[in-house]
Amino acid sequence: MPTPNQPEEKSAEQSPYRLVELVGSGGMANVYRAIQVSLEREVAIKRLHPYLIQNLSFLARFQKEARAAASLRHENLVSVIDYGQDAEGYFIVMEYVRGRTLREILEQGKVPLEAAIVIAHKVALGLGFCHSSGVVHRDVKPGNILLSEDGEVKLTDFGIAKAQDASITVTGTTLGSPAYMAPEQLRSMEVDRRADVFSLGVVLYEMLSGKKPFDGDNYSAVITSILTAGAVPLCDLSPEIPARLSLLAAQMLEKDPDRRVSKMEEAAERLEGLMHYYGVSQRRELLRNFLASPDKFSREAQSQRVKRHLDSGIYYFHLGRGKIAEAKREFREALRWDSENPVAQEYLERLSAEPTESMDVTAALEQEALNRRLFPYGLVLLFVLGIFLYFGFEVLQTATRQFQVEKQLVEKEKRLAVLNAARRARSPEAGEEDSDEEAFSPQPVPGSWVQVGVIPTGEEAYLVVSAKRRAYVRIDGKLFGKVPPPRAFKVAGGKHTVVYTYPGYKARTKNVRLNPGDSKLVDVELRQESRK
Repeated sequence: MPTPNQPEEKSAEQSPYRLVELVGSGGMANVYRAIQVSLEREVAIKRLHPYLIQNLSFLARFQKEARAAASLRHENLVSVIDYGQDAEGYFIVMEYVRGRTLREILEQGKVPLEAAIVIAHKVALGLGFCHSSGVVHRDVKPGNILLSEDGEVKLTDFGIAKAQDASITVTGTTLGSPAYMAPEQLRSMEVDRRADVFSLGVVLYEMLSGKKPFDGDNYSAVITSILTAGAVPLCDLSPEIPARLSLLAAQMLEKDPDRRVSKMEEAAERLEGLMHYYGVSQRRELLRNFLASPDKFSREAQSQRVKRHLDSGIYYFHLGRGKIAEAKREFREALRWDSENPVAQEYLERLSAEPTESMDVTAALEQEALNRRLFPYGLVLLFVLGIFLYFGFEVLQTATRQFQVEKQLVEKEKRLAVLNAARRARSPEAGEEDSDEEAFSPQPVPGSWVQVGVIPTGEEAYLVVSAKRRAYVRIDGKLFGKVPPPRAFKVAGGKHTVVYTYPGYKARTKNVRLNPGDSKLVDVELRQESRK
C-alpha cells in the first residue's frame, strides 16, 4: 500500500505523468511532485478534491480560468503546462519550482528590508503582467509565493484562485485566505486589480513586521478587523522601517479601492525607487544569499545600510549650507540602524548649530506623493511655455550670442591644447600640470564616492575637492575631472597630493594628510597667468 507521501506510481501507458510524492494539501486540491514522462522533467500536479467536481458551474469556471492562466508567460509567474480530466478527476499541471514558499520563511520570523522589497517588487511585476492580460489573481498570499533555490520569485495558483466560488462551502472550512482578502472581496462585491494590490500590501506588511495588519482568533474576527479596523503604521511598529515604505504599505491597504494604489505598475515603480534609494540589488544573488543564511544576510545588510548613509551624509556635509538638511537626514538614518554609531553622532553634533527648515516626515511624504500626481500636468505646462519661449525673439538672440561665445571658447581651448602639446614635446616634464585633457571618469551621482586606489579595510578617509571658479583635479598623479561642482573621493589614510590646473591659469598643488576616518574639504582659487 502506498503511504500518503508516496503515492502509487503509474506507468507511462496509464498517464503521461508519473507521481512521485505529495508535497502539499489545501482546501481545494492536493499538490504532487511528478515526472512528465515524455520529457523526463519535474512538474507539479494539482488534483481537485472530489467534492468540487460535483459543482458543474465551478468546473466550467475552473476550465475557463485554467485556459487563461495557461496563456500567461512571465518570469515571476509559475507556468501552467496542462490541465484536464482523467479517471481520478480534474487536474492542472504546472512547472515545478524547487525551493520554499514565503509562508515557510515567515514561520521563522520577519524578512529583512532588502529581501522584502525585492520579493514584493517581483510579485508586483508578475501581477502587473497578469492585469495587463485581463487576469486578476484574487488569492495573493505567502503560500502562493515561491522562492526558488536559484533566487527566483514566482507567483502560483492562478487558475484555481480565479475559479473560487463563494457559494461553495464545506463544514468548518472557508475557501481562500480571509486574512489577505480586500474588503470588497469579503463583501462578495465585484473585484478588480485593486484587490490584488490590497493583498500584496498585506504580504509586504507581514514580511516587514512579522505579523499581519489585520488578525484575530477566528475567521469572523479577521474579517471584522479587515472591514472595520485600521492597520498600525509599520514605522510605529519598528523604528527600523522607513517612513517611505510604511506610507506605501498604508496606501496599498486602504479599505476604499478608490483611495488605494490603483495600479500594480505604480506599486512596482515605487518599490523599484525604494530599491534604488537603499542600494538594493535586483540580482538573484541577493535572494540566494538570504535563503542560504538569513541571519548572516540580516547582519551584513544592516552594516551596508549604515555605511551607505554615512557616506552620503559626509558627502552632503561637505557641500555646505544648501545640503545641511540632507546631511542631517542621512546621519539620522544611520543612527536608526545603529543607534550608537559614533561617526553619525559626531557629525550631527557639528550640524546641530546649523539652521534648517523642519517638516513632519509624514506630511513631507504625502506632499511628495501629491507632487508625483501633479507632475504630468506640470510637464504639459512647461511644454506649452517652452514652445512660447522658443519662438520669442529675445530667446533666439540670446541663443545666438551664447553659441558664438561657446564657439570662441572651444577655439581658444583648441589653441591652448596645441600650445601645451608643443610645450610637452620640447620638455616632457614641463607643462604636464597644465594639460586640458578631459579623459576622466564621469561625475558621480550625489551621495556617491570615487575610490582612489586600493584602500585596506578600516583605513578609509574622505576627501572633497572644489575650486572657486574651475579647474581640473589630479589626485596622486591621476586626472579625475573638472570642478565645480565639488567631487567626493574615498582615499586611504595618509598623505595625498592634489593638483589643480586649467589652461591659462597657474597650477596649484595642495598636500593633504588624512588619518583613517578623517574627512576634509580642499577648496582653492586659481590665478590667471600674467601675459607678456
